[in-house]
Amino acid sequence: MFQCKDLFKLPSLSKMKIIAGNKGLHKIIRWSYKAESIHLAKWVHGGELLIVSKMVIHEKNFNLYNFLKEAISLNISGALLLIGPNYIEQIPQSVIDLSNQKHFPLFLIPWDTPLVDIFEELGHAIASINLINDKHKDLLFMQCREPSKRDLHPVFRAA
Repeated sequence: MFQCKDLFKLPSLSKMKIIAGNKGLHKIIRWSYKAESIHLAKWVHGGELLIVSKMVIHEKNFNLYNFLKEAISLNISGALLLIGPNYIEQIPQSVIDLSNQKHFPLFLIPWDTPLVDIFEELGHAIASINLINDKHKDLLFMQCREPSKRDLHPVFRAA
């Protein structure tokens, strides 16, 4: 499974830094979600990497602390915040404290990092790991079950 700590292996995230929630780096990321609303519940299933960019932070009533508190309650795996002018410019200490207390990895990346590269690399990494895991499960299943007559070579079926 792809974990938060594996994000550091993606070339598109070479400038990424973690500022809080280090104890949650083992959390599994099953997909990514780029927030387009301050209301997350309808749009996530849990296990996502939440990407916070310009669109959501300029929404009326946006509050980073409350936003991440909701994300944590919805079992989001971690958050990647785009930082820079007209994006998130400062991270309040209360947000850092919350992330540390809840073991919620909080990553920062420059605002001008192409999101398409992040989505592509992350999607490929998750899909590849899932494919490998599925193949291992299939092999294990085949080794654990008793062979049926149709699995046997024709010479042995008559016995």
